[in-house]
This record gives sequence, structure tokens and C-alpha cells, in this order.
Amino acid sequence: RATGAGRGLRRTPPAAHMVGTGSPRLSNAPRSDLDRSLQLLEDQYELAQHQRLEGCAVVTGSGDSYAAAMLAPYLSPAALYADPMDLAYTGLARALAERGCTMVAVSVGGRTRAVVEAARAYRQAGGRVVAVTADPESPLAVTATELVTLLHAGLAEGVGAGRQLLVITALAALLGAPKPRRPPRGRGGCPSRLYGMAYTGCCETLSTALFTALKVYEVYGLPATWWSIEQLVHAPVYGVGDRVLVYEALEGRERVKEVVEALREVGFEVTTVPAWGSNPVENALASHTWLLECLAESRDLPDEPSYRSHPGLER
Repeated sequence: RATGAGRGLRRTPPAAHMVGTGSPRLSNAPRSDLDRSLQLLEDQYELAQHQRLEGCAVVTGSGDSYAAAMLAPYLSPAALYADPMDLAYTGLARALAERGCTMVAVSVGGRTRAVVEAARAYRQAGGRVVAVTADPESPLAVTATELVTLLHAGLAEGVGAGRQLLVITALAALLGAPKPRRPPRGRGGCPSRLYGMAYTGCCETLSTALFTALKVYEVYGLPATWWSIEQLVHAPVYGVGDRVLVYEALEGRERVKEVVEALREVGFEVTTVPAWGSNPVENALASHTWLLECLAESRDLPDEPSYRSHPGLER
């Protein structure tokens, strides 16, 4: 499936993929998957906190897992994130291992090639690797020195969805972030359509912006653009269309407010998702929950995720 961020925007999904009022099968899947995941948040935190890490840590993953890894600096001041290819194929793994950093490798299925190779490179450099995965017999789990099991590995018709909340919660427990409250439901404010806009945030919500773009790619098969809000207004703003979705962070609200007001003054349609909670992990969970609820409520969902019909899928 696509994991990059496209730069063009198409206004509507391909007609062949539309189903008028939305497919009950796909529209119900994100909601039921979200329900299951929210029920498991506390258990997931309790399970992972027994392996709480001390000191430096580097978190890595691909796709949805990379979006979750981006939260690392906001969960612990001693944590950072890295692309798995940087860890697998450069000297970064050895440098971090020699500093005594623990690598946290995230892959729900435990078979993502670059993540497994990054874990192997880290082990070869003498480093400690903690795998966060749902399959204790996967290549990643076998390669790692320790394992944190994800409690819910199910897919919402193949688009990930609620399991991302459990990945975030497991990382929060591992990195010593406070135990989060369950995020609120039914916040409303969903845009008329989730596709055809630029997704942006800052700090802990940049993770949600990337996750949103990934879901648009997978569900609708449309190009999606995501940026940090500060970088968006330094050139991309001239080519992203006229619709912007802003996930508010707990910090930097005045700067975000300033940018939002400026965008609206010059004609942009801006949807804002207010921050919620007392710490970054609570806000990250709340913004992800908002997205998944809006996805479940969308009336123009295709019969099945668009990526499934891509001719290059098996390859």
C-alpha cells in the first residue's frame, strides 16, 4: 500500500469505487474496530508498562507504525524516532547502540522488511531491541531481545484503524508517559469529506496528520498531503488546494491560531480539531479517535479500501 505523501489533490474519488450511500461493510468496520480498541487501552498500558525503558530510546516503524513512532519525543524527552532504512542501512544503528539507546521496533504483523532489517542491524551493533507487535512468532519478534504484544491485531477492512490507538498506548507505557484517560467519543465537527485537503498539525498531532493521509490513500486511493503547520506556510500552502485540516496541539496554540486566522482571511476553508487532554498522549489518542469516527460516518466510502484493487498490490 502507498505510504508516501502525494502533492496533487483530486476533488472526488474515482467513480468506479463509489457506492452512493456508502458500503455498510466498510462503514461499520472502523466503528467496531475503534470500539474494541478503546476497550483494551487500559490493559495495553498495564501490559507494556512492566517493560518501561530508562534512558535513551529510538522508535521506528513503517506506514502507520512510523506515524506512531513520531510521537516518541513527546512521550519521553530521552526518546527520538527514525526511519527504519536509516537504522538498517547507515551507521545510525551502531551510533545509537553505542550510546546505550534501546531500539523500539513497531510492526503489527512483525514482517515489515525494513523494520526487521533495522532490528537485525541494531542487534548486530550490540544494541537492545524491544519489538512491539501482535505476532510473537514473527520475524521481528524472533529478532528482538524483548517483546511487547499488541492486544488487538485485527484490521478494519484492511485500513488499520483502531489498532493504532493500542500502538500509541503501548509506546506511552514503554517510554514512561502518564497513563492516558480514554479519549472522548462523539466530538463532531467532521468535514463534509475527508479527502481533497491538506492535513497538518504540530508537535504530537503531526503524527495524526500523517496517519490521516495514510487512511485517505488506503480507503479512497487519492493523493494526500501532510505537513507540519509551520512548514506548510513556507511554500506548500501555494499548491495544496483551498481546504486544510488542522489538528491542534497542546502547545503552540497561539501560533497555530495565528496561522489558521491568516489562512481563513485569504480564502482557505479550514477545519480545526481542538486539542483534548492534559498531556500529548491523551491528545494524540483523542485526535486519532476523532478521525476514525469521522471515517466511520463518511457517506461516500467505497465498497472496499481502494488499495485492494491496485494492480501492483501483490507485487
